[in-house]
Formats: sequence, C-alpha cells, structure tokens
Amino acid sequence: MILSQSDYFVGTYSSNLFFLEQVGRLITQLMHSSSDATFRSRSIDWRMTYHRGLPLTYRAVEDFSGGKGELSFSAGETIVLTSSVEFPSYKGFGRNETGHEGSFPMYKVEQMLTFVQYLALNDTF
Repeated sequence: MILSQSDYFVGTYSSNLFFLEQVGRLITQLMHSSSDATFRSRSIDWRMTYHRGLPLTYRAVEDFSGGKGELSFSAGETIVLTSSVEFPSYKGFGRNETGHEGSFPMYKVEQMLTFVQYLALNDTF
C-alpha cells in the first residue's frame, strides 16, 4: 500500500462503510511495521472512536488566557478533556491541574499518550 509509505496519514478509523475503517487502520499498522508511527497519523473522527473509558489527556503547548467560561493555562500544564470537542470551533471542555474547568482552543494543546498496564499472557498456549 503506497499510503503506508507516506510521512503522515490523515484518515478515518470509524466509518459506516466497514472497508473504509479497515483501510485507515491497515495503513496505520503498516506504518508502524517499519518505524514508530505514533505521531505520524491523525484520525479525523477521533471523538467517534472508543477510548475504553480512559480520559483524554493533553499538554498545553502555549499559554492561553481564557475569558469568561474559558480555561486559562500555561505551557506545559496538563489538561484532561471532560467532554467532547465542539465542531466547527474545535474548542474542548476540560479541567486543568488546579481543578478549574472551562472551554479552550484545541490548537493550544497536544494529546498525551496514556500507557496502561495490561496483564501479560503466559506461555501456556
């Protein structure tokens, strides 16, 4: 697949058309087979995918002084998304490290990876 050799992939991972979902996931998996492609792909429908109940955590990439109802934060601060992103404004609603909540522009943050410890399978098969 030629798309798996690209530098960056933007596509859909959930779709009403089963084959489109599988193509996006396949391209991403093929990109991982040659190198770590964690930050080389983006789902345009990420809010529709299942996150297994894990909170979506973001890190502020620059300062933001919010107005009324908005969340102010400093670069490097951790923000937990508490509800989905509004489209087309791309504003999230979250909580910062001090417990304050409000909306904020998604372009001021980057998603952090959440590592989860899963039970290892024994070599009993």
